[in-house]
Amino acid sequence: MLKYRIEENKLLKIIEDAPKEILSIAKEEGNSGQKSYDELKSDQWKHRKLSQSWVKYLSFSLEKYHRGKNDKIYAFPGNPKLAKKHGIKRKEFLFDISVGLYKSFKSKKFESSKKVLPIYYQSKPIWQIESEFAEDTREIAIDFSKLLAGNADYAMMVSPEGKEKRDYYMDEMKKMLESNVSLGRKILYFLILPHPRDWVNKKREWSLHNWDNNDWKKVKKGEWIIKEK
Repeated sequence: MLKYRIEENKLLKIIEDAPKEILSIAKEEGNSGQKSYDELKSDQWKHRKLSQSWVKYLSFSLEKYHRGKNDKIYAFPGNPKLAKKHGIKRKEFLFDISVGLYKSFKSKKFESSKKVLPIYYQSKPIWQIESEFAEDTREIAIDFSKLLAGNADYAMMVSPEGKEKRDYYMDEMKKMLESNVSLGRKILYFLILPHPRDWVNKKREWSLHNWDNNDWKKVKKGEWIIKEK
């Protein structure tokens, strides 16, 4: 059994709640001159903002869940208050989302200083996630190959639904898994979402799948709609 496991029903709840939370994150005032969702004029930029907010939501949610069991677990991107407290300035670590157990040390030069914050490093990866909404098999394959090369207990690829066949990109990635790739004990998920242009006030569908030895197995599907008045 995995030491830092998540019950699948908890993961499903996080996904199911996403449409209720993404827009509020997108509407928050941006940092460093970034505009909020309401300030953006271009649909393309609004779609990008929604995609970024989805990544934040998923990362923050996984961090919150796992920190409920161990407060040495952090996520990138993670809770801004936690990051500021510990002097963690990175917003991304190798993957779009990286959740893991962190340890720290102080360099010899500052061992006795109370002002200098320790240096944090990931000692145990728990989640590695790539979220790619470009409708481009090559881009999705590049991100998927990162997950195969990673060594977290859990990995997840998030992609848009195919234009003609809903699970088109997932089926394409299956070709990599059929070429004798060793996953070890890794639990590999594939989450299919509609493209962000179809998130607001349009009823669509999400579906979560996991790799079961030689094929994708559907875990659950549900409704995806962000309601904006």
